[in-house]
Amino acid sequence: MGYALEQPGDCDEDEQPAHRVQVSGFEVGKYEGMQQLWEAEIGQNSNHFRGCPQCPVEQVSWEDTRAFLRKLNALIGERYCLPTE
Repeated sequence: MGYALEQPGDCDEDEQPAHRVQVSGFEVGKYEGMQQLWEAEIGQNSNHFRGCPQCPVEQVSWEDTRAFLRKLNALIGERYCLPTE
């Protein structure tokens, strides 16, 4: 992870030096979040393509998604989060 000196281009100071990262384990969802679940948890539907409960959620921000996940986690007692590096 990070910026290797052999790579062309600019980088920020916090991207150096390149180093190995070991991940103990994780799971990633197979399906997109559906509008029906989003609307049930958030109470609104700001999607451009409305009227399709089984369609993926779109037109949402990172913060909107984090708020959704907080509510979902509280409801089902899990700890879902957005993927990061």
